[in-house]
Amino acid sequence: MLNVLLAYDKSKNDRLIRLAEQMANWILENGVDSVEHEIALLNFLQIARRQRSLTLDEIQKLSVITENGDTREDIKVGAYLLLGNQPAAQMHLDKLSKDIQDAFRDYPIFYFWNEQKEFIP
Repeated sequence: MLNVLLAYDKSKNDRLIRLAEQMANWILENGVDSVEHEIALLNFLQIARRQRSLTLDEIQKLSVITENGDTREDIKVGAYLLLGNQPAAQMHLDKLSKDIQDAFRDYPIFYFWNEQKEFIP
């Protein structure tokens, strides 16, 4: 599914985003032992965000992830990116090791990273 998203980001082919959405929805609804629920939710919501604005319910689900002290830092980075909170995403990315930071930059969710160096509130 992640490779389908990467292909969509390069091609903007609507068939690819629909395929990724179907895959993400199936994973979220059926659960896959190797995919944590929070990651499945982030994957589903990053597809939604590519297509439309997030709903209040979706924003609240992401906020629960960011507020949970037990949530892994990389997951918080993804949630903050989807919420459009780049400074918070940067803060949590900085807490990750260099290797994990480099790997994170290859994830499809990094599509939402804003390369601007200065943030205007």
